[in-house]
Amino acid sequence: MNNRNFLTAAGLVIILLTACMAALGREEPDLPEGLGEPATRPRDEPDLPGGLKDSEPDLPPGLGDGDRKEKVEKSEPVGGKGFLDVMEELDINGFWEVRGGVRTQADRREKDASIGETRLQLEWEKTLRGVTLKYTGDFLYDQVDNRMSNVDLVRGTGWFDLRELSGRFSPAKMDGR
Repeated sequence: MNNRNFLTAAGLVIILLTACMAALGREEPDLPEGLGEPATRPRDEPDLPGGLKDSEPDLPPGLGDGDRKEKVEKSEPVGGKGFLDVMEELDINGFWEVRGGVRTQADRREKDASIGETRLQLEWEKTLRGVTLKYTGDFLYDQVDNRMSNVDLVRGTGWFDLRELSGRFSPAKMDGR
């Protein structure tokens, strides 16, 4: 494997790990009603000691300030809104996929890398004044395939692939009463 392919593969791995760590940093959503309640104790299990039964122990003086905790949770990220917050505000959905592979045996007729591809698919749908617009598109990069520069929307080749672009409207209001 030559240095350029190795550096490309290493870069893709670093980007993938960074994206995974960013996704793990997001707060988990609340559980649906009824799923967050503790399970009932079996009848043959003994009761907990008095201090552990109903409430948590008191904190030492100065550590029980609930206002400080609330302020920390509501603080803004450094520099304002984060990338995921902006995407959520714009109602953009999608995914990012990275695939990489190298050959385990040398072949003079083939490149050392068998695949080195990344894909970002974005979806957006918005209804404005009775008109619904929808867009789905892929942005692609492939280190192994050298034919990524020319976009052909009919064949779906190149660095951009338009999956869907549509508009929907009704010229008259329908009342189903």
